[in-house]
Amino acid sequence: MPNPGLHVLTAPRLEPLLTRLAETMRQRPLAPFQRETILVAQNQALRTWVENELARELGCAASIEMRSPREVVTSLMRQLVPESMPPEGERGHPFEVDGLTWRILGVLEDLPASGGTYDRVRAYLERAADEGEEGSGTMALASRLAQLYDDYQLYRTDCLAAWASGATVAHGWEDEPWQAHLWCHLLQSAPSNREGRVMDRATSTLRLLDVLGQSDEVRETLARVSLFGTTVVPPLFWRALHALGRHVPVTAYAAVAAPLAPEAERRTPEAMQRHPLLRDLGGRTRDWVAVMRDVAGHKWEPEPCESDAPPSAPEASGDPLCALHALQAALVADTPPAAPVTCPEDDRSIRIHECHSPLRELEVLRDEILDAFDTLGDLRPGEIGVLVPDMTTYAPLIDAVFGSEKVAGVRVPYHIADPPFSPEARVLDAFARVLALDSGRATASDLIGLLDVPVIRRAARIHESELGTLLDWVREARVHWGRDAAHKAGYGLPEDDVHTWRFGLDRLLVGYAIGREDEVVMGRLPVAEAGLDGADLLGRFAEWATALFDALAHLRQRRPLASWREDLLLFVDGVFMPREEAELGALVALRTAIDRLVALDEPETVVTASTVRGHLQSALSGIDRREPHLTGKVTFGSPLALRHVPFRVLAVVGLGDGFPGTDARPAFDLLGHERRAGDPDLHADDRLSFLAAVLAARQRLVLSRVARSHMDNAERAASVALDAFRDACRKTFGAEASGAFVIAHPLQPSSPGYVSRQRPELFTFAEQHVLPQPEPGAPEGLRFFEAPAPDLEFVLPEETHETTAAALARAWSNPCRAHTDALGLDLRLEDAALADDEPVELDGLAFHGVKRDVLDGDLLGRDAPTIADRLQRSGQLPPGDLADVYVGRAMRAVGDVADHVRSHGETEKRALHVACPEGRWRVDASVDYAPEAGALRWRPGKLRGTDLLFAWADHLALCADETVDGVRRTVVHGTDASAAFGPLAEDEARALLQFLIRGAIAFQHVPPPLFARASYDHARQRRGSWEHDFRRKILAQEAWKPMRMGRSVALDTPEQFAVLKPDVRKAFDGQYETFCDITDPAVALCYRRRAPLDTMTASFDRWSRLLWGPVFSAMEDE
Repeated sequence: MPNPGLHVLTAPRLEPLLTRLAETMRQRPLAPFQRETILVAQNQALRTWVENELARELGCAASIEMRSPREVVTSLMRQLVPESMPPEGERGHPFEVDGLTWRILGVLEDLPASGGTYDRVRAYLERAADEGEEGSGTMALASRLAQLYDDYQLYRTDCLAAWASGATVAHGWEDEPWQAHLWCHLLQSAPSNREGRVMDRATSTLRLLDVLGQSDEVRETLARVSLFGTTVVPPLFWRALHALGRHVPVTAYAAVAAPLAPEAERRTPEAMQRHPLLRDLGGRTRDWVAVMRDVAGHKWEPEPCESDAPPSAPEASGDPLCALHALQAALVADTPPAAPVTCPEDDRSIRIHECHSPLRELEVLRDEILDAFDTLGDLRPGEIGVLVPDMTTYAPLIDAVFGSEKVAGVRVPYHIADPPFSPEARVLDAFARVLALDSGRATASDLIGLLDVPVIRRAARIHESELGTLLDWVREARVHWGRDAAHKAGYGLPEDDVHTWRFGLDRLLVGYAIGREDEVVMGRLPVAEAGLDGADLLGRFAEWATALFDALAHLRQRRPLASWREDLLLFVDGVFMPREEAELGALVALRTAIDRLVALDEPETVVTASTVRGHLQSALSGIDRREPHLTGKVTFGSPLALRHVPFRVLAVVGLGDGFPGTDARPAFDLLGHERRAGDPDLHADDRLSFLAAVLAARQRLVLSRVARSHMDNAERAASVALDAFRDACRKTFGAEASGAFVIAHPLQPSSPGYVSRQRPELFTFAEQHVLPQPEPGAPEGLRFFEAPAPDLEFVLPEETHETTAAALARAWSNPCRAHTDALGLDLRLEDAALADDEPVELDGLAFHGVKRDVLDGDLLGRDAPTIADRLQRSGQLPPGDLADVYVGRAMRAVGDVADHVRSHGETEKRALHVACPEGRWRVDASVDYAPEAGALRWRPGKLRGTDLLFAWADHLALCADETVDGVRRTVVHGTDASAAFGPLAEDEARALLQFLIRGAIAFQHVPPPLFARASYDHARQRRGSWEHDFRRKILAQEAWKPMRMGRSVALDTPEQFAVLKPDVRKAFDGQYETFCDITDPAVALCYRRRAPLDTMTASFDRWSRLLWGPVFSAMEDE
C-alpha cells in the first residue's frame, strides 16, 4: 500500500492512465471486503469505458464503486460530521435545492408590502405578477435562488461565512444586502437534529476538512480513492480530496494535453511560444493548475504518466505521421512545429465539412462513416463517436438519416445518449404540458398535441390512425383556443365561446345528433363531419377532453401539500396509461416527485397550483435517467457526456457560432459578479470538450458545420473553437495543405458533383440521391412519367363506369391531379398545423368563403343580421366590429350576382342521370334548375375557366338526360361577367360526355399537357372558326375505345407551333405570382424538370383545343 497523499498523474490520452490504474490495482490489491472507489464526474460514458477497460486489463471489474466526487464528500460528511445531516425522518436536506426552494418560497410570500431590504426582490415579483398568473414568478424566483445558494455552498464558502458573521464581501454590489439577509434567515430557520441546528453544506464541508486533519476514522470505509479522467471538479472537492489523502491513497488520473501555466503566467514570452490551440482552448486546464497550486502549494507540479513523445503512427516504422497524429503530437509537445509538416497524399485523418443545413451535415457524416468502414477494415460501430452540442435540433435528424433507410445495403447501428425526445422524456414533458394547459390558452394544437404521446393516447382510448380525422374535425369546427367563454374572459376579451373547445365540441355533437342541417340549432351551427361512422370516436374524444378540463379545473384550487399529493397521484393515474418499460420508469419517477411534496414543507402548508406546477417542472427536469452510453453502436452524445472517451473515428457536428455555449447568469448571481478559477463556466467547458475531442480521436477526426444558409446561400459564422483549430492546422501543415482538409458541399445530396467525381473529395453512398445521367439529346432532368408510344392503348373497364359531372370537370381541369390521385399520391399540401389564433384579418381565400356563404344566404332570403350571426357562429369571422365590416364588404361584392340569379325566378334542385345505351358508362349530376332559364351556377368572384368547365359538364348532363322536360340551357354568373350554353341534341351531348369520360380514364395512365389556367387562356386568345371543327372531330370518333395518348403527349420541337403569348406563359409559371398552374403540387410533380410549353407546344395546343373547342362552340350571349 503506497503512502497516503494526493498524487496527480497526467497524460494526453486515457489509455496510459488506465494502464497505471490497472497496474496499481493488480500490484496492490485491497483486502477481500474492501472496495475500490473510482470517481468520475458528470460523464456516464467515461464510467462505462473505465469499467470495460478494467475488465479487459484485469479479467474482471468486481468490487468497484463508480461514484461522483460529490457523492463521496456527502458520505464522508454523513460519517464524520453528523450535525450536517437533516433530522431523522426527513427525506431531504434543508440546504439542498429542493429544501431551499420551499424555504425561500415562504420568505418571498411573506415579504412586507413596502420598505426594507427586499425592495429589489419585491419589484421583480411585481413585474412577474403583471406578466403571468398568481404565484408563478414567486416560485420561479425561489427555484432560481435555491440554485444560486447551492452554487455558493460549493464555490463561495468564504462569502457565505462572511454573510453569516454580518460582514460583506462584494462592495458596491446592489444585490448583496438582501442575499446576505436571506442567507442568515435560512441559517437561523434551519431544523435541528440530535447534534443541534443542521449545518449548511458549505460549513459542513469546511468542518469535514478540519475533521479529516485530525481523525483516522475514514480508513475504515475508504481504502483507496482514484479520480479518473476529468480535472473539472469544484475547488472545494479538491481540498476535500487533498485532506482525505492524509489518511488513504488518493490519486487523480487527469487527461491533460500538457500542463499549462495559470492565467497570471499566460502572457509571459515563454507562454506565448506555446501551442496556439492550447492557448485559445485550454482555459479550464489553466484554472485547474491555479486551483491545485492553491490547494497543494505554489510549487505543486503534476507527475507525467508518459513521455511527451508524439503518438506513434499505426503504419510501419519510418512512414510519416498522418495529419491527425502530427497535430496531436504538436499539442502534446505544447509547441507548434518549426516547419510545416508533410503528410501522406491520401491522408484522410482530418476532415472539415461545410454544409447548408444540419440535415446535410448528418448525411455527409453518414457517408464518412461508411467510408471509414470501407477503408479501416476492422472498424466496429462501437469505435465511432459523434459529439452533438445541440441535441434538441439534431436528435430527430439523426433518426431520419440513420434510422429510416439502408444506404449501400447497410443500416448503420447507432445509439443516441440521453436523447431529448426519448420515451421517458416525452412522458415527463407531456405531464408538464398537461398542467400548463390550465394556465395557458388551451390552444387547438396544445390539446391535440397531447394525443401524439402514446401514454396519453391510450388513456383517451384513441388510436393513432384516428388523429388525422380529429385534426379535420377540429379545423372544420374552427376551434382555435380557450376552454370556454369564461376562460376567454380571463384574458380581457368579450365573454363568448366562439373558437373555444366548448364551441367546437358542441358544434360537432349537434351535427352528429341532427345530421347536416343549415339552420342554427340550440345556438350552434352544426358541423356534421363525424356522421354515424365517427360517432364512437367523437364520443371518446369529447369525453376525454371534457374530463381533462374538469380535472384541471379541480386542481386550480389552493390546498395543503398533503392534499396536493393525493389529488395529483389520482390525476396521473387518470391521464396516463403506461405500457412500455420506459413509460413505466417515467411514471415511477413522476410519482416519486409527487410523493416527495409532503417532505418539502409542513403537510398543512397551503400552496397554489402554479407553485406546485413550478416545483414539479423543476424537479422533473433534473431527473437523471442513467441510461447506457457505450452500447457497441455508433454513439451520438453531448460533448460533456463523451468527453475524453477515445474513439477510432470521432466526429463533432454543429460547429457553428452557437458553440461554445454561453452561461447567461442573472445580474443577482454572485458567481457572475466576480469570477474565480474553478467556477462553473459552460463556455470554457465546451472549449475543453472540443480540445479533448481533438486528442480523443485515434485515426480520424471529422468536423462539420452549417457554413451557408439553405435559403439564400449566405455565409454563416463558424465556431471560435473551429476557427482556432483551423489556425492551428495552418501553422502545423501550411495554408495550402490545411485548406485541403476543408470540403464545401453542395446544397442537395443529389448534386451531380457526387457522381462526376470532378472533385474527388465529394462522394456519396446514398444511391437513391444519384440521378441517372440523361441520354444524349434527351431533355435534362428525371421525368415523373415517360412519353408513351403513339399507339399506346389501355384496357377500358368491362363493368359499367360510374362517375359524376363534377368528377369529370375536376379531371379535365387538372389531369395531373387526376393522375396522382389514381396513383394514390396525396399531394394536397394544406398546412397540417392547427390555427391557434382566431381570425383577425381575412386573407383572400377566407374572404372568398365568407362571400360564398353571404351569397348563398342572400339567395335563401336571409337578411343581413341573420347572415352575420350565422357567419359568427360558424367561426369564419374575426371578433368584434370587424365582423360587421367584412359582412358589409361581402354583401356589396356579391349583390349583383344575387340579383342576376334571382332574375331567373325560383330554383329547385334537380338530379340528372345519363346512361350509355350499351351500358358502358353512367353519369350523375345535380343542378339548380330554374324552369324559365335552365340550369344555374354562380360564383362570388370573377369567372374562371374552371367555372365554365363545371358548368359545361352540368350542361352536357342536362342535355343528355332524356327525362328533362323543359329548357336545356345552362347559365353561370360571376361578379365580372356571365356565360351561357345553348341547347344540344341528346346524342351529341351523350357523345361529348363520353369523350370526357374516355379522357378522365386516360388521365389515370398518362397526364397530357393540359392545364387549368394556361390552356384556358391559350384557347380563349385564339378563338375563331376552329372550335366547331374540333367539336366535329370529337363527334366523329368511335363510340367507346381508349384514347391514343401517345400521339398527343409525345415530345414536340418548338418549331412545330408558333411561340405562345406571354400571358399564357404567365398563367403557367406565374412569373413571381402566387396563383399559377405550376404551383399546383401535382403539376409540379408530373412536369418537374421539363418545360411543357416549350418542349410540348403542339401537344399543349391540341389538348387545349380538344377541351375548349366544344365549350366555346356551345356558348351563347347572356
